[in-house]
Amino acid sequence: MVAGWNIMFCLAVTLAFVTAENDSGKGVVKLSSGAELHGEQSQEGGTTAFYGIKYGTAGRFEHAKPNTDFAYLKDPNRVKQGYVCPHFPMNIPGFPTRKLDMNEDCLYLDVYVPPSDKEKAEARPVFFWIYGGGFKMGDKDMYNATILAKAIDAVVVTVNYRLSVFGFLSTGDEAAPGNWAISDLKVALNWTLDNIAAFGGDPKKITISGESAGGALTSALMLDDDVRHKVKAGIAFSGSILSGWAVVKDPKAIALTLAASLGCSNATTAEAVACLKGMQYEVLLNGTKALEDKTDKAQMGMHFTPVVDGSHIAKLPADILLERAAKEDKSSEENAGKLITGYLREDAAMFTLFIAPQALLDNATHNYSSALKMLTMHSIGMTKGKCPPDVVAKNAKAAFDFYKISESVTSDEALNAYHMIASDLMFGVSAMKESMMYANISEKANQMFLITFNPGFRRLGAFHFMEVLHLFRGVLDAMMKEKMSEAFTKTISDYVHQIVYNGHYDGPFFGREGNYQEIDQDSKVVNKKIEFAKTQLLEDMLHCRNT
Repeated sequence: MVAGWNIMFCLAVTLAFVTAENDSGKGVVKLSSGAELHGEQSQEGGTTAFYGIKYGTAGRFEHAKPNTDFAYLKDPNRVKQGYVCPHFPMNIPGFPTRKLDMNEDCLYLDVYVPPSDKEKAEARPVFFWIYGGGFKMGDKDMYNATILAKAIDAVVVTVNYRLSVFGFLSTGDEAAPGNWAISDLKVALNWTLDNIAAFGGDPKKITISGESAGGALTSALMLDDDVRHKVKAGIAFSGSILSGWAVVKDPKAIALTLAASLGCSNATTAEAVACLKGMQYEVLLNGTKALEDKTDKAQMGMHFTPVVDGSHIAKLPADILLERAAKEDKSSEENAGKLITGYLREDAAMFTLFIAPQALLDNATHNYSSALKMLTMHSIGMTKGKCPPDVVAKNAKAAFDFYKISESVTSDEALNAYHMIASDLMFGVSAMKESMMYANISEKANQMFLITFNPGFRRLGAFHFMEVLHLFRGVLDAMMKEKMSEAFTKTISDYVHQIVYNGHYDGPFFGREGNYQEIDQDSKVVNKKIEFAKTQLLEDMLHCRNT
């Protein structure tokens, strides 16, 4: 299957170069389909942006198909950047309020072309961005890449995909297999492969990447043999398909509960899906939010996420990686894209807002006991309430002992201790486990990173989304303002630049020794090794085993 795809891929690349009239630097691109796209050159950086390219179409609870109708481009009243997929938008402190034009016909992408270099005639690599937001919020328009494209000297593609119930509802059978959003991303990736040469991009050097839920979706895409042989690399920031929050185990029960709450018959999955299909999207969206709001906040209310559907995710993710490692013939691994995965030391700090928001107040004080209590509460959420409270409390205490947390810690040290261990539970252990499983496939299959740079923003440390703020500079600067770091911006941009050009970072692979790169407080990249004992401890905590 891979060999057949390679033949088609070479043909597509050839056709793209032959039939596309590439004048992207002047803001005009004509694709092989005949569609003519007009870009806008940014005042800052000289990047040319092509907004609102409709890559796909999809009915509700149906897999996406490539778009073939570009008549919308002639409509002078069209929404310039295309519609946003229905969701309840996230509120980012300091970020300007946006008017979002929502519609289920939302499968659009944007392409950002950096300034041309007359001395550099070859095509540039491509950075394909998948936004995060708990699988239930977000849109490409938040991530303006005019500055990023120039910083990493690559063509950047940002893409919309369906969210929440629209992107992930599943009944676990043929009525609604689910993973609609993953089908969106695959169609968008294929569009990029077929068309990016017209923008000066190299279809043989595509790096897919995302953060949080976007990182988990990147990780999920790399489970697909076709996808991983199409791309040069995948970068998963703070998200893995192996994370406990990334895959729903019993999607049917959730789907039927939602249907019943909205007055639908749920005698059969087919009846429930047919009823949900016929509703106005606002009614369905509000019903989904009401269902999520009833969930314990510590569990983050993530009902609609990827599922094992036998197609887009053929088996349990860990089983796919184990089978890959068990193969005797691994020659195909040489041409597969590498996975670079990692997280931030205080990734979980943002989620303290769900569990104990008062803990982040400037005048809030903490000690050993209060931090241990917060970790216990967080662990209950991570184990979805299925672990006896006494075992959770015992394991939390064991974690404090392992991390050498002293009972005489200062207030800030206590808060940081909780954030660090909670982050390892929520993001770190899955990154470590995934890295170990990839290393069993091949010594050079993957790399791992840990970001410990603390910008000094409130009491959040190296918090979730902080690296994204530094990659997508511009409007997003409004959140941290003067706390934005030019040094860290350069380091994280250089890190991504190396990966998109080479398929990996210029450092050791994870391998059997557990090598990783730390981006430290000085914005320097330092080579380190993980503690395998820590991984085991965290696994025991998540699986309710006595540590």
